[in-house]
Amino acid sequence: MRCLTLAEQVRAEGKNEVTFICRDEPGHLAGLIEGQGYPVMLLPAVSPFSWETDAQQVMKNVGTQSIDWLVVDHYGIDSRWETLLRGKASHI
Repeated sequence: MRCLTLAEQVRAEGKNEVTFICRDEPGHLAGLIEGQGYPVMLLPAVSPFSWETDAQQVMKNVGTQSIDWLVVDHYGIDSRWETLLRGKASHI
């Protein structure tokens, strides 16, 4: 919900496109997010969670897209994940 609130502010300013990346885990909000008009990249569920696997899947799904801001809201992700994604985004 925090990221959806941030996305609404970005949209209100009319400056950027917003895409969400969610994992297909119980309780994900992809339907709600899409209902608000945002595209969602839905990554497959994994067990157990691994920040390395997550980073690899995000990089694969993002591909060659140019990302200005990558906003992270996940308690299982730390600076190691961010370091791997550094080359994909101008700001994390």
